[in-house]
Amino acid sequence: KPPRKPAGSKRVPADFLVTPDMEAWASTDAPLIDWRRETDKFRDWEFKTPRTDWPATWRTWMRKAQESAAERGIASQSSLMAGVI
Repeated sequence: KPPRKPAGSKRVPADFLVTPDMEAWASTDAPLIDWRRETDKFRDWEFKTPRTDWPATWRTWMRKAQESAAERGIASQSSLMAGVI
């Protein structure tokens, strides 16, 4: 019998936390967005297909939010204050 894959979930687990490493990644790779606000949206979302790697799913969510902000020319208040733009 092949080994079973871990069961996925369509909702972010209640115990999902953004680690300091993830915060650092977001400040470098997604500077135009407020990662805390996006994380709140991420936690509220129900995905169409089950997921098992929530940190990777979170990074993908942040990348998409960054791309969307860049396309619209929107910068977060923190980016403006930090002199990123």
